[in-house]
Amino acid sequence: MFNLDRMQKERPVHLVGIGGCNTSALAGALHQRGYTVTGFDIANGPNVRALTQAGIQVSIGHASSNLSDSTQLVVASLVAVGRTNP
Repeated sequence: MFNLDRMQKERPVHLVGIGGCNTSALAGALHQRGYTVTGFDIANGPNVRALTQAGIQVSIGHASSNLSDSTQLVVASLVAVGRTNP
């Protein structure tokens, strides 16, 4: 089982498809608990805008360059991970 207590709060948790209902909720919960959260999505929808306003770094468009070398965990929505997502 995954244990959040073992993660370093300053190292990013990156969410692919961060604007989705579940991933945006997870991003918000992690951010509220003090974890560094980043992510990307293909569209700048209302969930993405809310996360950005909360201080979460969100990139629009799927690109491997959006990931930091210090990223400790990548969480990917099954909907967001397709053949065209690097």
